[in-house]
Amino acid sequence: MKTGSAKLPISCVLFMLAMSVSASVYVQSSQGAEGVTVSAQGSAPISQGIIAAKQVALILAKRQAVEKATGMSIEVENTQDQRTVVEKAMAGMTYTIVSEQTSGGMYTVVIHAVVNVPASQAGAVQSAGLSVTPSASQSPFIEKTPYGEINWTDGYIIAYGKGKITKGLNEDICNAMAKRAAMLDAHARVLEMIQNVNLDGDTTIKGFVSKDSKLFYRLKGLIARVEPFEENKENGFYNVKIKIPFYGAKGVQAVFLNAYLRSTITKTGTAASDKRIVIDARGTGLKPSMFVKIMDDKNKDVYTAKDVDRAMLKSKGMVEYVTSTTLQSGDVEAKTLKAEGKQDGNIVVSSSDADRIKQAGNDSALSNGNVVVITDSPVGGTEGSVPFWYAAVN
Repeated sequence: MKTGSAKLPISCVLFMLAMSVSASVYVQSSQGAEGVTVSAQGSAPISQGIIAAKQVALILAKRQAVEKATGMSIEVENTQDQRTVVEKAMAGMTYTIVSEQTSGGMYTVVIHAVVNVPASQAGAVQSAGLSVTPSASQSPFIEKTPYGEINWTDGYIIAYGKGKITKGLNEDICNAMAKRAAMLDAHARVLEMIQNVNLDGDTTIKGFVSKDSKLFYRLKGLIARVEPFEENKENGFYNVKIKIPFYGAKGVQAVFLNAYLRSTITKTGTAASDKRIVIDARGTGLKPSMFVKIMDDKNKDVYTAKDVDRAMLKSKGMVEYVTSTTLQSGDVEAKTLKAEGKQDGNIVVSSSDADRIKQAGNDSALSNGNVVVITDSPVGGTEGSVPFWYAAVN
């Protein structure tokens, strides 16, 4: 017999979450707070009505946004002080609904939120590699396909998997077999998506791992350990969604980082900086990559992976790709002249812009990876309508 903490019915958990948020709506956001930009999602059953499902899902999405922004996990054993921070952050956040979908009796909402984190928490947020900004409003760069999506702003890949539920056997066994098939499908899909990601301006991940089979097997091992964060049954299929981050100890970049930077020396230890370098690359055909290179019009390097503090590079990468952003006081602006490289992933700027970028780098903006690149929305991306679960099994 298993032992452990007792689990409450989902209806009780949702009610408790709703009550905790309702109690905080009168708390004003404290002074000395900093804005942390994150994406989050929430899901709720529609059995009690779509309006109630939307309310609860939004509450859960806002709570997840605060968890990501503060680095906290909202659990029963958290202290009252921690819960107070969470409640105030939820009350003071601003957010935009990115997408809403219903599937398998569940309603899911995705939001892009700016969470006001108390100054006492800001240091922990920065050390975790999250983007701390004075409440800048941004639109994420998301590439969508019928079987998944790549979020270049928040740095993750989501893949969908399907497994057909057979009939005539024990129901539990059938579901288990279908779930295993769905997971294998999702793992195959995400592996395909990852391999097509640009590692830098000239090379895809597939091209890079083709030179070293060990990297390919490390990548497959990383994927094999991923568990679903959403699953349901619908129309005779078992559906799962899996999510793999770009960055962090369990991220895709970790598989390639040492091999890619083998011949370079990266910075270690850097002062915190809120200054951002915002580069407008719209209209150039620039394609996102993990290790972007910025050059001037004389082909001299301005910003490469070796310019970023190693810890920052591991935790959040070197560039945040967006389709729009609100400019802030202190931002250093630059314009992309053209995209270069076999994969159109390198950025070329003018000599004058290069000088201003380097000057900002002296204030730790580059070593902290505080670089935002505005690029065109992907074709069929955030504008399009992609089913929650892809339509067919190939």
